[in-house]
Amino acid sequence: MIFKSAITFLSYIKRSLNPKRALHTMNHTSSRAVRQVYFGFALFLFILFAATVAYEMAGWNFMDAFYMVIITVFGVGFGEVHPIDSPVLKVVTIIVILAGTSAAVFLVSAFIRMITEGEIKEVMEEFKVSRSIEGLSQHTIVCGFGRMGQILARELSQAKMPFVILDNNEGRIQLALEAGYLCVRGSAEEEDSLTKAHIHDAATLATVLPTDTVNVFVALTARNMNPGLRIIARGENPTVEKKLYQAGADDVILPAAMGGLQIAHTITRPSLTDFIDKERSLINHDLQALGVRLEEISVDSRPGLAGKSLLEFLKGIESQFMVIAIHKADKTLVRRPESSQLLEKGDVLIVLEVFDEG
Repeated sequence: MIFKSAITFLSYIKRSLNPKRALHTMNHTSSRAVRQVYFGFALFLFILFAATVAYEMAGWNFMDAFYMVIITVFGVGFGEVHPIDSPVLKVVTIIVILAGTSAAVFLVSAFIRMITEGEIKEVMEEFKVSRSIEGLSQHTIVCGFGRMGQILARELSQAKMPFVILDNNEGRIQLALEAGYLCVRGSAEEEDSLTKAHIHDAATLATVLPTDTVNVFVALTARNMNPGLRIIARGENPTVEKKLYQAGADDVILPAAMGGLQIAHTITRPSLTDFIDKERSLINHDLQALGVRLEEISVDSRPGLAGKSLLEFLKGIESQFMVIAIHKADKTLVRRPESSQLLEKGDVLIVLEVFDEG
């Protein structure tokens, strides 16, 4: 396990060492590293100036004094400009060697630290995120962190459901990381990126990218990689809905169509629409005040439930649950189901649950 972790960490370092990433991480370098560079540069200039003045005080002209300081500090091995025959000049030269070389080393190391500090920190954070993703199962993969992806991530976070953001835009990735979300850098079209997001252990994939053709390809790729995965796809053009289903999507969301319907309902049923939109939280609050709440019960989540009738399911708990609809595996909705209705794998019961807050 330790060897595997070391190999994974080294692979992250290798992938991170490229010019584009270095340039990006320099923009996130701490101010402390920048201050050290400024301090080192100022110290180096001060030593050059002070040493030059010291040689001038010994009777040398400015050019000879400055030249002597440069070849001494950088240790190029040239001969002395003038004989160093007095104790004072020998002490000055020793100080120039020690102080100048130390200042030069400090300046170079501070500059290297300024470049690499942000990058190493980012690599460590990415490695930590990778280890967190490895521990996930039955999670949701959100492909794309645009406007819709951000809304989806916020709702999943509030519902405390595990999820991973998959995006190849550095700006959106940084935005997701700042929000505290687990992220994978990469294209959702590539199997390698989906593997890093642990698609084989995921329960749901939502591809909400703005391009229909990309969403179709992502749905097709994801379905081939995980046949049991639930895939929710976004479609901009209504004509792509059929293609998304053919590619393997279980549900297709058409934001433009939904927005159009909402506008139409606002025109044709303004009072009802206004009430539902503005009073939704109040409706939920009123239900809770009455001691009931809307819940979903998956048949798959309860072993032995498949094959039984609704009457058998409710036996002994009739006073606690009222089934108002059944969402079938084939996407059909059975409203006000009969007690003889048989429950099948993939069915989801929409129930009103009576609860006791005391």
